[in-house]
Amino acid sequence: MCGMLGKAVPNETVANLVKMNKSPINECKDYTICLNSKCKVAYFSEEDMLLTKDIKVPIWYKDDATEKYACYCNRVTIDEVKNATIENNVKNLKELMNYTNVMKNGQCKKNHPFGKCCSTELNKLIEKYKN
Repeated sequence: MCGMLGKAVPNETVANLVKMNKSPINECKDYTICLNSKCKVAYFSEEDMLLTKDIKVPIWYKDDATEKYACYCNRVTIDEVKNATIENNVKNLKELMNYTNVMKNGQCKKNHPFGKCCSTELNKLIEKYKN
């Protein structure tokens, strides 16, 4: 819809995150997540398009995201990571885990919009906000 390329996502991820009122996800389709922050499309395949409103969780980088999660499995927001990093002088992921619930219930393939672990993004946030 927006003309930008996306990133391949496991079908299991899309199937878990799509709202029940949408048609079932076809396991034979290959889904891609739209990387454009302004686009309303969340996932697409050659035959199907799912909008952000069709997805159970907000996609953190999308402009219409109501919550900006850093860890989807435990619903820890980017602001919570920022606050923990600044207030507690967190320097690495292990320390962050002591101050927040990040990565405690790892089911990333089902819960994270990319279908992957949030550790890379968490490490980037720590680097961004640490003193």
